[in-house]
This record gives sequence, structure tokens and C-alpha cells, in this order.
Amino acid sequence: MADLSIIKPLLKERGIRIKDFCDELGLTEQGFAKLVRANSTKIETLELIAEKLDVPVSIFFSAPQKESNDAELLTNMHCVEVPIVPVYAYASFLHGHDDTEYMDSLPTISVIIDKKYNKDKLVVFEVKGNSMDDGTNRGLLDGDKILVTELDSDCCRTKLKTGDSFFVIIHRTDGIVVKQIVEHHVEEGIIRCHSINPSPQYHDFDVDLREVTKIFKVAAIIGRKIK
Repeated sequence: MADLSIIKPLLKERGIRIKDFCDELGLTEQGFAKLVRANSTKIETLELIAEKLDVPVSIFFSAPQKESNDAELLTNMHCVEVPIVPVYAYASFLHGHDDTEYMDSLPTISVIIDKKYNKDKLVVFEVKGNSMDDGTNRGLLDGDKILVTELDSDCCRTKLKTGDSFFVIIHRTDGIVVKQIVEHHVEEGIIRCHSINPSPQYHDFDVDLREVTKIFKVAAIIGRKIK
């Protein structure tokens, strides 16, 4: 989901009056306030806002989703280059993700993130398929780009805190999958993976953690595919 609360701090930082900005967008001040309050708008409007503010669209998807004063919001963010794994690179990533030379060879994408994230543990994946699309804004579409952070290698020694989070799971033989983890049996070393797409073709399945090389937690959607 986009975070439009950052627009006002950016305008204040640049010394731009809201009225003047609304005029450039072709919006009334009431319409602009409604847009920010609803935290949603058309992708075309979002792209125009980003253009006028001279920022990447990704800033609206990777900003911290919490209440914060304007100064704190801007101070806690910075722009970094993050490796991106397109669908065509899934197979090579499966075998090369622990190779520094391979990771350095991947294309990168600029992402504005909260400084709490460790840059070295961040990756962007292009989503493959529609198993995580439930028709709502939280779903992932085929072709979306998601920012993920790598979990520690010993994260599965205790019960994973999963909630409604999405995870990217790197499996030795089944490849790269994006799922929810709805159950974690610590002693057996088994996780149950779930697709949020309600279609009957997507079934829950169990994964043996001995066959998993890495698990990433999805932090943000930074590229929204247009349906």
C-alpha cells in the first residue's frame, strides 16, 4: 500500500505551498486532502506527484508505515541501491545468492528506505504468478516488485513471528516462492505455506526447512503493476 503521508513533509522541506502544488496537479485543496487522508490514488496521479517532487514513485511504497513527525520521517530515510532479481534470474539466483560476485552482477534499483534496515540484507524480487493476488491492495500481482529483507540464518530455531506477513522462500529444488507462513512446527522443522488467492488451484503445502537456503520477509511493494 502507498504511504501518501510523506507528501506534506516533502512539500514543507521544499518550501512549496499546498495551494500551488494542487494547482500544478489540477486538484482542489479539498481533493488533495481527501487523497492524502484516503492514502490512495490512481497510479497516474502518483506518478505525477513523484515527478513534481522530483522523487521516485517507490518512496510512497517504502516509507515507514507509522505515525511520525515530519522531521523524524525525513531524517530516518535514505536512498540506497538494492539488487533486483527479475523473474528471468530466478534460476541463477537459486545457485548464486551466496556468491558476492554474482550478487554484484545483478541489476540494481534505487529505493528509499528507513535507516533501520540493513542494506546488505535487502533484495528486490519481481513477483511471478498470481498466487498472492486476492483482489485487494495488499495482494501481489504478477510483475510487481517487492522489497524484502533477509532473515537471520537461525531464525527458525524458535517459532517464526509471521502474522499476515509475506515471505520469499528459497528452496533447493522448488525454487523461489512468495507465500504466507501460516504454521511453523519448530521441532519438526516444517513450515506450512499459504497463498492468499482464493482460487482452488492454490493449495497450502508443507516445506521442510532443511531444504530451504534463505527466507526473506517482504517489507514493501516498490513497483505496482497496472492491471
